[in-house]
Amino acid sequence: MKVTVVSLGITGCALLYDLTRYCHPTALVRRRVLQITSMPRGLLESVWHVVMSGTRRCYLQKRFEGTVFQWGTFADEDSRFEKGVVIRFNARIFRCEIGRYTYIGHDSIFQYSVVGRFCSVAPYVLCGLGRHPVESRAATSPTFYRKPVPCLTLVDNTRFREDHAPIHIGNDVWIGARAIIMDGVTIADGVVVAAGAVVTRDVPPYAIVGGVPAKIIRYRFARETIDRLLAMAWWDRDIEWLKQHVDCFPDVKRLISCGDPQSAGAVTPGQSAAHRPHTRDRMYTDHPIHRGS
Repeated sequence: MKVTVVSLGITGCALLYDLTRYCHPTALVRRRVLQITSMPRGLLESVWHVVMSGTRRCYLQKRFEGTVFQWGTFADEDSRFEKGVVIRFNARIFRCEIGRYTYIGHDSIFQYSVVGRFCSVAPYVLCGLGRHPVESRAATSPTFYRKPVPCLTLVDNTRFREDHAPIHIGNDVWIGARAIIMDGVTIADGVVVAAGAVVTRDVPPYAIVGGVPAKIIRYRFARETIDRLLAMAWWDRDIEWLKQHVDCFPDVKRLISCGDPQSAGAVTPGQSAAHRPHTRDRMYTDHPIHRGS
């Protein structure tokens, strides 16, 4: 009640200010009256939004035990999460599989993507947004081929759906703020994607990429070190092993010496393809992303 009275007072003061400043008081009165009459509906919509957001968050917490959903997040029924995943404020997840101890930054959108373990995703990352028709159709607007759409539509039923090529992101990948990952891209283990980069092609293991379109800047480690890390696949170790060797992670050479590459690369039965160690026989210097072809 107090909030409503204060709001009416502020609106009244604004009305008096406008009446003394402008020469068309009738139009101003109509505008202010419209604002006042819209307040109850706006208040109800705000309360409804808060209630639904809280209900959805509680539902997600119960459905995906071990995953943290912060306020305003959304995940559909087709998504899967391992334990330890954190989805931050207002992130949207559609038809994705996300590995353990990965976090998705706030206001990010992930669709049709398989994300590995121990990945770090900064805010406002866009991954798998689909592809509009650009060759076979005269217009790219969904107004002419899909219903429902975010805009007005001129068709009675959906005649075409945007393509969504799956995206595969490996383990221990760091994606910077406002990066865009295009459909169909595979990002291997250990990759770093710079902020604002647009990744249009596959990225080999432990590469650092940036730019529009993204190109390889350099590799995080020497070829031999990369091969040994891929063979070790520390992200597939159990939590107890990781806790015991947590002091080894600041030094890559010490970490490699802590594990047995022959046994560490083994994949448990039924493990997702996104969490398997990526192939180690990629071309490091002749990768297409270098040539920009």
